[in-house]
Amino acid sequence: MNFINLELTLTLAYMFYILVIVTHILIIYKKIPYTLVNGGRSTSYENQVTTSKTSIIISMIGLAFISLSLFGDQVYKNIIFSVVAFVLSAYWLLGFVMQLLGTKFEKYVMSFLVLVGFLSHLMLGLLRFVEAS
Repeated sequence: MNFINLELTLTLAYMFYILVIVTHILIIYKKIPYTLVNGGRSTSYENQVTTSKTSIIISMIGLAFISLSLFGDQVYKNIIFSVVAFVLSAYWLLGFVMQLLGTKFEKYVMSFLVLVGFLSHLMLGLLRFVEAS
């Protein structure tokens, strides 16, 4: 019995990216104060809007990447797909550590979200090896 399956992995990954996009939209529309994100280092609302727009674009690219797995097992069992998933999981692990060093909002809210991103990408990378056995 595999503890990792494609449906669970994709559900977590889609949830992660959608919630990241929603968070940044809420920041842009001033529902979440910009001082609560980016470790409180944003010098102005305008600077944070630029950062949030960039994060939305990166998240949309992430959505496109995970959507590739919907084209069948020949995609997510490909070594290149796995390597990219592992690289992204390392990126999100670093992001998780950064959230823990940030504001209280980042520590107690965003860190859990980024942890989901790390785990979902790690599972995407492992799918190739788990289902091969």
